[in-house]
Amino acid sequence: MARVAPLQLRLVDPGWTDRVPSPAHDALSPSQRIAHLRANPASYLGVTRGPEDFEGDQPSTPRELVQAGREALDGLLAAGAFGDVGGDSYYGYRLELDGWCQTGIVGGVHMDDYADGTIRIHEEIHDERAEHLALHAEVVAAQSSPVAVAHHPNRDIAAVLEGLDNEEPVLQFSMPDGLEQTVWQIAETHTETIRSALEGSRLYLIDGHHRTAAASLRWKQGGPPWMLAALFSTDQLSNRAFHRFAKPTVEDPLGQLLTLDGADRGRLGDGKGQIQVYFGGHWVTIPHQPAHRPLERLDMWQFENVIRPQLGENARVRYQRTVGDEEQLLADVDAAGELLAFMTAVTMPQLFAVADAGDVMPPKSTYFEPKVRSGIFLRHL
Repeated sequence: MARVAPLQLRLVDPGWTDRVPSPAHDALSPSQRIAHLRANPASYLGVTRGPEDFEGDQPSTPRELVQAGREALDGLLAAGAFGDVGGDSYYGYRLELDGWCQTGIVGGVHMDDYADGTIRIHEEIHDERAEHLALHAEVVAAQSSPVAVAHHPNRDIAAVLEGLDNEEPVLQFSMPDGLEQTVWQIAETHTETIRSALEGSRLYLIDGHHRTAAASLRWKQGGPPWMLAALFSTDQLSNRAFHRFAKPTVEDPLGQLLTLDGADRGRLGDGKGQIQVYFGGHWVTIPHQPAHRPLERLDMWQFENVIRPQLGENARVRYQRTVGDEEQLLADVDAAGELLAFMTAVTMPQLFAVADAGDVMPPKSTYFEPKVRSGIFLRHL
């Protein structure tokens, strides 16, 4: 049984909405996050930043690093950047970007449901990242980054959310990247409807696998059983692809890739059922190798298990959603000596098939946008 609970939260003060809510962390490079913090010292990125997000001297230990985040949060609270702690409530949360609009419910999901598979996952995690986030939760003692969770369409939930358009929002503001966000406090009369609507349903973790694993670690250490989450119907979600940028350690990476069955020179086809790879001014197109499970039909699995081994044992890979001019992108790839593999976005049916089969995708296989942001809701642990 999926449990979704109302939580006691603070909301960012309306006078601080132009300073505190932060850009999506994984949409920015470390240098971009540093630049953003330099220009916006009150950004919640100051609470969540990692060791690569510091200028000059970095904290020497993981605990010193998260202590810096605690001090940044204490400074925001002392300055009045967040309102008072409210009573147990659900909140409606709408995000609008580039013509896409999605509305969901902010509340708490239970760690028991994560442990027993009621909340299905679909991506692998890096244990050290989850351990760092668990330490962050312990020291900072607050959550402000809701994980994104999907549920199948539900008429009762939809009716509650549709009714919000007749209510006055408690927050409504735009961010510099064009994202418009609206928050409503949902009336207590809807609490039981929301609580019971998803009983017996499966939930799917869409964004926040490392944060959820960290919350599970904290729960096992005696931390709280509830985790801050934004829940959206699957028909509200739009997924994009995280492309792969690799630094090969073999002398002729395209030559290596051309030894794979069906590989051919050039940028061929529409990218479906095949992977288009660019390196040093040239393209190679590699069809998917035979697949036997839903997981193996994904570009991300094919890259990790078919393409990456051809790039050298110590080839480094980074992940990025590409935006802007492709000509400039390829010039940047050339300058960095990288290889670029374009990924096709995972569809919702593919995600369900992988999650329901109990498989997990390689890291950074999905990128659901608009991204739920930090610095709007704040829950003390």
